[in-house]
Amino acid sequence: MTEPGAAAVGIGQAAIRLLAALDGRRRRQLVLLTLLTVANAVADLAMVAAAMLFLTALAGQSGAALPPVLSGWFSTVPPGSQVALGALAFAGSAVAANSLRLLYLRLSERFVANVTHELIIAVHARVFAQPYDYHVRHHSSELIGSLETVQVLAYILIHQWLQSVAALATGAAFAWLLIAIDPLPAVAAFTLLGLFYLLVARMASRRLKANSIVVGQAYGDRIRKVQESLGAIRDLKIDHSERAQLDDLRRVNARFAAASASTSFIAGAPRFVVEAGAVLLVAALATLLAARSDGSALVLVGGIALGGLRLLPLLQQAYRSWAMMAANRAIATQVVELLNLPLPAESEEKVAPLPFRTAISLDQVAYRYPERPDPAVENVTLVIERGSRVAFVGETGSGKSTLADIVMGLLAPQSGSVQVDRMILGHDNIRAWQRNIAHVSQSIFLADASIARNIAFSVPQARLDMARVRAAAARAGIADFIGSLPEGFETAVGERGVRLSGGQRQRIAIARALYKDAPVLVLDEATNALDEETEAKVLDSLFADRALTILIIAHRPSAVAQCDKVIKLENGRVVLGA
Repeated sequence: MTEPGAAAVGIGQAAIRLLAALDGRRRRQLVLLTLLTVANAVADLAMVAAAMLFLTALAGQSGAALPPVLSGWFSTVPPGSQVALGALAFAGSAVAANSLRLLYLRLSERFVANVTHELIIAVHARVFAQPYDYHVRHHSSELIGSLETVQVLAYILIHQWLQSVAALATGAAFAWLLIAIDPLPAVAAFTLLGLFYLLVARMASRRLKANSIVVGQAYGDRIRKVQESLGAIRDLKIDHSERAQLDDLRRVNARFAAASASTSFIAGAPRFVVEAGAVLLVAALATLLAARSDGSALVLVGGIALGGLRLLPLLQQAYRSWAMMAANRAIATQVVELLNLPLPAESEEKVAPLPFRTAISLDQVAYRYPERPDPAVENVTLVIERGSRVAFVGETGSGKSTLADIVMGLLAPQSGSVQVDRMILGHDNIRAWQRNIAHVSQSIFLADASIARNIAFSVPQARLDMARVRAAAARAGIADFIGSLPEGFETAVGERGVRLSGGQRQRIAIARALYKDAPVLVLDEATNALDEETEAKVLDSLFADRALTILIIAHRPSAVAQCDKVIKLENGRVVLGA
């Protein structure tokens, strides 16, 4: 979805934009979860400290080898109670630490799921709110793929952020404890670990950036390939060319799989090197500490080992979080671009239709699509009286559909104006004007639902009026066919109406437009799949309503024969009829 020339967005910028998209309640929850990670760190630290006390008691030591904060308390416990209290402290702290982890897991997963859901809705609310020309410029696969990219990015940023905070907070706590146990080896170990991860991150950054570009492109590309294959399934079956389409999908998906595998390897590989080094370090420390005559090696090595076992996965998790975020930078750019789309402040109240009593007037209207050098419509001036039947004719690409889109308010003229009863259409009244319009497109969309639901497509199921559905079907000449079906209006039409003929789909689309009961009806090649006899019956039924203003785009002479005015266009200009 990224526009050409759009600047790449960093993970930090994406995180700030996502945070800004959250409401106050979600931000407070994020703060509380962050504090809960700190509580988890304290609980883990307490568990390791309790383990050291328990080991000291089992070894029968005095506690001198413990950090000062622990040795002072240990010395106050009677010798006969040290093992029991140490065991109780260790068991209690382990239960408390794991209970906190369980609570954190439940709350964090619920939070991430809810925020992801809300961000998906926020993004698609912005996409749906964009003007029609925005959707003309973007492939539907990009919009569908954005749903998955929002989910991926929200999960990565929020989930990985929380895990990074948890890792760093707990890591800092264990670092303090290990430094308190033996400063020199602890500081040396942390310095080496830090340098190691920084070196790995620097070496991996270029590859992760390349992977992010591949992954960012793959979401939309994979969906587009599947859409194209399924949309042309009849031709593929006839030509037996499924393999070519499958090979295209295989190439796209192979790039995605290779990039994902590379990212996972880069994110996980340092763990094994660090763990091997940690084992060698603990063994060396144990050998050195065993030379002490006070017998404290068991306690110190046990504390270092237990602390290290908790610390190393946390450091690895922090690095893995960074790697996953770096590998999805391209997705971050796409999602931030979507979140930055303008969202008009629209009232929830239903807009009253704009009064339409006399005529629609176009004055020197022009429009050019951004990617085309020549205007699609140029200097068009005409008047469409209420109740008239006006036909737009001309060769393919002459501007007929574009002109109809301008009349319907889907496209705003780049020069000139459209007036309804001498009122200029603009941003403030376009929604009210569109309440007057019903439209049958040359590209008919039917949902995989019942015939009734497709006719009343624009209203919620709870407000579906079956009497209006039947009346619209009768006027569209499809009622007899529906009545012959075993399930009648409840018959499922299949995906995009695949279980119906082209003519049946068109008549259901006409019935959908009539169900709206609007005073202006726009028919864009709406009867080209009907035989002449059926077309004549449908048009006779529509033209009989003199209160209805009809704009018809057609190539057949029979479809425009009853029109009051025929407007012929060539290269976007009116050459006849105005």
